[in-house]
Order: sequence, then structure tokens, then C-alpha cells
Amino acid sequence: LEIIRSYTKEAGVRNLERMIESIIRKIVKLIVVDKIKDNFLIDNKKVIDFYYDSIFNINEKNNELDKVQTKLIKEQMKTNYALDEEDPSEKAYLNSIKLVSDDLPIKINPKGNKKDLYKINVKESYSYYKNMIKKSKVIVFVTGNIDDKFLSIIDNNLKDNIYKNDYDIKVTYELSNVNKTKEKIDKTKFNQSILYLLFKIPNITKKEREVILPLFNNILGGASSRLFNNVREKNSLAYYAYSNFFKNYGLLYMYAGINFDNYEKTKIIMQETLKDLQKGNFTTEEINNSKEAILSALLKNEDNIYSLVNDMITSVLFKKIDIETYKKQLKTITKKELIELSNKFELDVIYLLRGI
Repeated sequence: LEIIRSYTKEAGVRNLERMIESIIRKIVKLIVVDKIKDNFLIDNKKVIDFYYDSIFNINEKNNELDKVQTKLIKEQMKTNYALDEEDPSEKAYLNSIKLVSDDLPIKINPKGNKKDLYKINVKESYSYYKNMIKKSKVIVFVTGNIDDKFLSIIDNNLKDNIYKNDYDIKVTYELSNVNKTKEKIDKTKFNQSILYLLFKIPNITKKEREVILPLFNNILGGASSRLFNNVREKNSLAYYAYSNFFKNYGLLYMYAGINFDNYEKTKIIMQETLKDLQKGNFTTEEINNSKEAILSALLKNEDNIYSLVNDMITSVLFKKIDIETYKKQLKTITKKELIELSNKFELDVIYLLRGI
């Protein structure tokens, strides 16, 4: 079950709501893990009935969230927040994303904020959850050997619990051009520094999002990539150096674990690595090797049920092209297309989580 909601509310409210939802999800998980037994799984109707009952009839007393479970989960979340504070990679990533100049949902921490945890009222949270479930868009994904009877069980559970919602989900974002690159350094107590360079990709096309961007990213910052070789292998400036992307948002970022003394030099070499690719200074062999790496990963995923489920979910929710079409398009991507995409990149954020 995937519950998808649009982002239309002020950021502070969204943070608090995400916190509430996080607590709810943990309560639901505790109930399911605690109650379902192995011999229960042979009866599909019982499993589905129990699963939906856990979601739509969440554990409550007097129209309030169960106080004992809520307290337990709040304590667990406090511990998780404390652990996150000790994780430089998590901190650097979240801090850098917040600096992106466009207002995007990805800038909101999915875990919520620690300060919001103390604002949660068990009675108000229960009312919020019931209302949210009723009005949310609900999409059910099923894989495996199923029949009409199985699907009817799901449908019967749903129809009495939610309204019919046909609104569209916003799945891609068009970014504005960068007016001025933001550079920020935060001092920390960690030994290692972590550098992020974030690039916006205005006017990106669907094909570029879906097919060309993943291929370019593999050449730029995949395993044994240009970025890794230039920053770490040739210049010994970093413990690691990679790149990644958010295709739905049109963002690409490079990151590296470094000593602070190497900050300026690493920043320059990372940008020079990208500029070199933008000029077309890469080989057909590099392109083909990256294509093969992506195709091999896809082949491996075909034997993994969880990867198949995830692919089905993203195909529906994000209107992603099917795997076979993706493979065909990937094989035909040219050097010219890669260069054209790379020259749309605009440096938006330079962020350093500075170590001691």
C-alpha cells in the first residue's frame, strides 16, 4: 500500500505532519510484526483483512493514539535523532539539500524534526491520521500469482475506508535557472569533512531524466568513474568521491569525504572533471562500459522480488518508462546527447560540513 500526498502546505506544518505520520507508521509496524504468525500467511483473506485493519483501525483508546505505544516510539525516535546527529554523511546530505534555491519537497526532512516531536498531541494526531487516510490517494500494488478473488478482497477492504480520489500526483519538477551559486561551510566536531556540489538542470526533457541522466551520472561519478579517478586516485584528495541524481527533481550532486585542508583543491578538481565531460572529453569505451554496468544491474534486479515491486510502484507513481523500453533507449544514447545534457547543469550549491 502506498499513500501519496501532494505538497501544498507551509514547510513547518509539513514537518510536523511528517513526524505524526512517522509515529503512526511505527505503531502500525509494531502491530503487524507482533501479531502475524507464519501459519496466518496461508489464508490470503485473513492476511489482507488484518493488514487493512491495522492501517484503517489503528490502535487507539477513547479516540486517542495508544499512549503507551506512542511514548515508546517517541523514545525510539529521540534515540534515532541522537544517532543522526553523530552521522556526518546524513548531516552533510540534509544540510546541502536544504540550500537548493527552488522550493522542493525533497528539502523537507522525511524524518521530521526533533523539536516537533514534543508538539505531538495523541488526540489531535489520531484525528489527523483518520482524516489523512480517508482523503489520501491510495494505490495498491500486488505482485505474484493472484486471481480475481484475491483482487476483490483488496477492493472490498478499500471501498469502505477511503473516498475516491482521482487527483493527479505531481511527479516531476521544472527548476529555475541559478542566479548565484550559494557556498556555505558548517563547522562540526567530526574528524572528516564532507563536500557537496549540487547542480540544477533546468529545461530537462523526459528522455534526459529517464535515460540520459543515469548514464551520464555513471560516467561522471559511478564506481571507478572519472570523479573517483581524478579526485582520489590521481590526486589523493578524498577518501571517496561519487555523484548521484534525483531525476524527478532534475538535480545532480557530487560529494566527497575529505580533509579540510584539501577543500579548495577538491572543489576545483570536481568542477574541472565535469567541465571536461561537458567538452566531450570522454571515450566510446567509457560510454559502453557504463551502459553495460546499468544493464547488468537491471538484469540482477529481475531476480529480486523487491526490485520488481519497486519498479512497478515507480512506473505507476512516477510515470516511468517500462524496463524494456528503457533498455532499448539506453543502448541508442549517443555521445552528443550526453554532452547536450551535461551543458544544462548549473551549479547551485557548494556545501562543506567541515571537520576538525
